[in-house]
Amino acid sequence: MAVTCSDGDTNCRSFKIIGSGIGFKGGRYVAQNRHIAAQRAGSKLFQKIKKNANFSRFSKKTSIKFILAETTEGSNKKTVAYEVKKEKLPKPISFTKGDTDILVYFKYDVEKLMNQEDPEVQRM
Repeated sequence: MAVTCSDGDTNCRSFKIIGSGIGFKGGRYVAQNRHIAAQRAGSKLFQKIKKNANFSRFSKKTSIKFILAETTEGSNKKTVAYEVKKEKLPKPISFTKGDTDILVYFKYDVEKLMNQEDPEVQRM
């Protein structure tokens, strides 16, 4: 079965977090490639810390390691470890979506871990 992106593209793949430095597992991230899905997953991890009381003890973290697994039907279900780093923007970015004004205060950089056997990743 083909996975469809929000823009109607049927060449998308789906991914989920199977382990993270804050203990979260789950989610469904649909994108054309693994890196875009990792960016979405990384920003969602920081949103979990901000909005969910169960993860509030991680509020001082500026980076989180996580494992992303492909869940697209018929794929090889490969897993890859990433690290997302949160950086405060020098000046907030403002834009409007519909009737809502949105301010963005942080930037999230996601990098694939060179050492996929990282000890922290192995404990997830």
